[in-house]
Amino acid sequence: MSEPMDGMRNCVIVEWLFERRVVTVRIESTMPDVIDAWYETSLEVIQNWPEDKPYLFLGNFTNLGLTPYSRQCAEKLALAIPKDMSGRVAVVISRGILGYGLRMFGINRLKALIPNLPVEFFFEETKALAWLEELL
Repeated sequence: MSEPMDGMRNCVIVEWLFERRVVTVRIESTMPDVIDAWYETSLEVIQNWPEDKPYLFLGNFTNLGLTPYSRQCAEKLALAIPKDMSGRVAVVISRGILGYGLRMFGINRLKALIPNLPVEFFFEETKALAWLEELL
């Protein structure tokens, strides 16, 4: 399996930064087919991440809420992350109720599923990237 390239794949926008050391993944819908594409794309990234580099992932979920299906896929994806993987996960969310729901899920569930990777939430992508860049 090869890692996802830059660009759009089934409404999932993937961008590699800093010589492919940081990956950003953006979705703009929580429709099940988009969530499936996000899950598959993100799983490919995890499975192909170089062992000698920290996993630096930025998920941009601005203006999206949490659905039961997206929650299920996020939990399944978190369980796919190797327990010895180092790095950081940055999540960009909206201010307001949608972002608050995502943040609460992340704090209460994702951090428990991937204790080896710090997960932080941001309202601005530039701040999220700056936090990831600290490990470059």
